[in-house]
Amino acid sequence: MLRGRNRVAAAGELVDQLLIARGCDREDDPRRRRACGYAVLRAVVEADSIAEAPAFATRRHSDRVLVALQVAEDESFDTPNDAELLDMAAAFADESIKLAGSDPLPTPVAVIRALEVVARRHDQVPGEQRLVQLAAAASGTVLVNARLELYPCDLDPVRALRLSQAGAGVPPEGLTPEALARRVSARFPGLAELPDGRDLERLLVEAGFELAWDGNRLMPPPLPGATSTRLPSTASGRAPVSAASGSGPGARLGYALRHGGARVVTFRRSRWAATRDRVCELAGVQTTDASAAFVGALRKVASELLIPDFDVILQADAPSADPGDRTNLQQVVAESGSGWPRHGRAPTCWCSTGSPRSVATRAGWRCSTGCSTPPAAPAGSADRER
Repeated sequence: MLRGRNRVAAAGELVDQLLIARGCDREDDPRRRRACGYAVLRAVVEADSIAEAPAFATRRHSDRVLVALQVAEDESFDTPNDAELLDMAAAFADESIKLAGSDPLPTPVAVIRALEVVARRHDQVPGEQRLVQLAAAASGTVLVNARLELYPCDLDPVRALRLSQAGAGVPPEGLTPEALARRVSARFPGLAELPDGRDLERLLVEAGFELAWDGNRLMPPPLPGATSTRLPSTASGRAPVSAASGSGPGARLGYALRHGGARVVTFRRSRWAATRDRVCELAGVQTTDASAAFVGALRKVASELLIPDFDVILQADAPSADPGDRTNLQQVVAESGSGWPRHGRAPTCWCSTGSPRSVATRAGWRCSTGCSTPPAAPAGSADRER
């Protein structure tokens, strides 16, 4: 079992694998089965400790027992010894506690990179999945999910509800507390059970989800207004200036702005400008062409750096470009950030329109906080809001 886990593991991992491999017919209760597994593992380790040539080395860290495989006489010279492996596992545990305590929770990529830095200090780099699993198991207070995210075992339920978006997309017939709990455990397995009834309703409201407990289910608020999903328009093809206060896309957009969430609007390409202006009017934000702003800032930096031909910048973004040119391009792009227009504290809708988009795309940039030019819609496609 230890060789399959890079020669080091937390005792809990070995117990889990032991129960899977051998089972426990005498107990049905999961906690008692686990206690039996720990008893067997302890007996094996203690019996090994009095052997003439022990195979295992153990260490207690953060209330967890770590077990490593010692180097046998017939193994190669570069086999990592048990002390190095136990030091690495303990360092993983400390780093995982630090990562899981971050707000916001680190992404899986950030988790892997941080743990790889620790592993390199010990001249060991296990596979990504094993890296994160060992860090969580060795800590005793950190859990890991299938996405390789680390989170504390006592993660605040409001935070768990918010991060898992368990209260979003609730069907009109509502959800049972059990169904909502399954949504949370799908993202964060191993957490304490959620309450039900009014207590669960209060947690959901605190997390930003307006669900009401009706005695049996958690019900979403009624949708405002009519069932039509078409974007209102006039014969000229432009969106009207006013919208009904209780129905239509304007009301649904206003609801999303007040309560959070996303609202996606699809439309004919010919109505792009009208729709953009209408959305900005309803949201009360300014409109700025992200592509034009970025390309303008990029050209300004290129001029200041005495780059005579702007095509040089575009060529540096090609896959076959020289690494030195790509490094210089990153510097130019970074410096161009200071040239973007400032709007103070006013909300801004960053849009990309017209030909500058192709230049910005070639330069390797896309606006991630606003709108982009919509793709051409098939002829005859209906205007609709989703």
